[in-house]
Amino acid sequence: MAFHNQLINPKKLHVLSVVSMTKNITLAAQELCLSQPALSNTLSSLEQHLGCKLYEVIGREVIVTEAGKSVLTHWEKIESCYKDLNNDFEEIYQGKQGKISIAMVSTTKYYIAGLIKKFNQSFPKVAFTLDIKERDQIIDDIIHHRKQIGILTEAPLHPDLNRVKLGKNPLIFICSPSHKLASAHDISFNMLSKCSVVTREPSAQITQNLYKLFEKHQSSPKVAFSINSTEAIKEAVIENIGIALVPKFSVKRELKLGEVIAMAFNTQLVSNDWYFVTANNKQLLPSTKKFIENIEAYFQEF
Repeated sequence: MAFHNQLINPKKLHVLSVVSMTKNITLAAQELCLSQPALSNTLSSLEQHLGCKLYEVIGREVIVTEAGKSVLTHWEKIESCYKDLNNDFEEIYQGKQGKISIAMVSTTKYYIAGLIKKFNQSFPKVAFTLDIKERDQIIDDIIHHRKQIGILTEAPLHPDLNRVKLGKNPLIFICSPSHKLASAHDISFNMLSKCSVVTREPSAQITQNLYKLFEKHQSSPKVAFSINSTEAIKEAVIENIGIALVPKFSVKRELKLGEVIAMAFNTQLVSNDWYFVTANNKQLLPSTKKFIENIEAYFQEF
């Protein structure tokens, strides 16, 4: 016999439980809003299913048999599971519980940890998985539902994606304090173009922004080297290997410590925007929607 054919209707177990508590068929029927014949038929059906006597009526009092007590012991466990199931889904519905998967570009790490920490103070049962990837991989993960949220700069217009602009991602050129332009004011492009540059890999959005700036002036940057790590780029700048175009918030600590200098060059035209993306045919859990609201609120503060 297939297992599903052996399953017992939980309502029948609940009826036995109420009969056991009231010790009276009439009182149990009243509490359950059933007729006495309907209640008796339910108990008879349960006994036939299990193949044993579950209760006896002595006078007007119902006495549960040892077999019945065993059934009720299991019912307590089942009822507890139902309560846990109901509580879990109530928390999921309210956004208090869930799992949020995020694919993001590497520079997202400079603010995402603080956002998650703040969010978990209000929603401690929400778990996160984070993966740092290149933008093409992020887009593919979202479209194929491997991740719920993608966070990147200059998200593409794609028929399978919802994209929401979060806010500005101000970019700045940085140099070592010992660089010849460290103390210069109103740096012109001509002055900037003579400097060696360290940059991210060619596919990175910030590298594309750098090249667009130089193309606008019909020029090419003097690239010392490229590497797919903002941390490595910062170290190269500190060692005065070259200057670099970086997101401003990624060098807050280094600027404060005086390890790097923000160069006096207007980067407003090359700065870009932050976006989050989701699949337009995927239903997001309430916890994911609440976290997205938190991201949007974070950027509104700037």
